[in-house]
Amino acid sequence: MPTFLTGHQVSLIEPTALNFSPVEREKLVIPSAHNQLIANDNHLAGGGRAHTFKQNFMNAMSSGSSSETSQHDKSEALLQFQFADHEVLFDLTSIASHEEAAYEKLRALLADMMTRPVKVDISSKDQAQQLLFKNLELDFLAYKELSERLEMLAKLDHETESQKALAQQDRDRIRAVIASLHARLEKGQEALLGGTTLKALDVNRKDFELELDSLFTSVGFDSDMPVTGAT
Repeated sequence: MPTFLTGHQVSLIEPTALNFSPVEREKLVIPSAHNQLIANDNHLAGGGRAHTFKQNFMNAMSSGSSSETSQHDKSEALLQFQFADHEVLFDLTSIASHEEAAYEKLRALLADMMTRPVKVDISSKDQAQQLLFKNLELDFLAYKELSERLEMLAKLDHETESQKALAQQDRDRIRAVIASLHARLEKGQEALLGGTTLKALDVNRKDFELELDSLFTSVGFDSDMPVTGAT
């Protein structure tokens, strides 16, 4: 254990007159004028190891914190879409990889938006419009369902437009597909206002997925051709 001398003890003795054994001298720690500890070089080496351990520990903590922050940022980047029977989390930045798996996930999400059952909530602000539809013998719930799908497409479009991790051409292609689907849903709403039933507008998912494949091809996904903005 190191031997410590206080300030007044140091002032009363000469270091050369200290009667310590070689082992004790190795452990001698003397305060300086500024109350900072001065130790033998061998102890400084030990202190260096302690400092290195502390630095490594702090670096590890910092690295762990950065990892947690990265995971949090990634989680925050995921888009959430709630359907009647399930939830979809979609990483829009995955499109930047230009891998087929990323395109498949985008196609699946769009197919969900167009064909999966959605939960329709009727709020107090909808009551007047609901009454109007009832008086005109029109299907308000069907109209509202298409509105929910339009809102999901609008959300994806907005996030695509502001996603700087994607190249402009990738954003343009995604938005061209969204615009085409958006126009289709709006036409569906117009048909409902004309007395068409929602059932008449239903589309088989497999048939729609084939249409979606053609739409992806038309805007040049996974190619260098210019975006056509197909609608």
